[in-house]
Amino acid sequence: MELAKNLTKLCLERGLPIETLAQLSGVKQQTLFGWTTGKDVHNLDDLRKVCGVLKVGLHEILFGVPDPYEGEGFIEELQWGNLKIRLYKTTS
Repeated sequence: MELAKNLTKLCLERGLPIETLAQLSGVKQQTLFGWTTGKDVHNLDDLRKVCGVLKVGLHEILFGVPDPYEGEGFIEELQWGNLKIRLYKTTS
């Protein structure tokens, strides 16, 4: 699972032990250790909390690269229920 590799890599790059990540994110240490050993994510809210602490998007933590659609042109994301709209600056 890519998450296990990416989470471990991001923590190492930031010098952030899993124990500290758990404290800062509010996600149980046992859950984080499970993710680093390949256990599936069952709570997307927990994953978003971890992304917030690591300052990465969901795409980067899951796939190892930043979201190609969230570049300099990205302005805002709006969401209503299941509908999500991303606004981008365009050039003509």
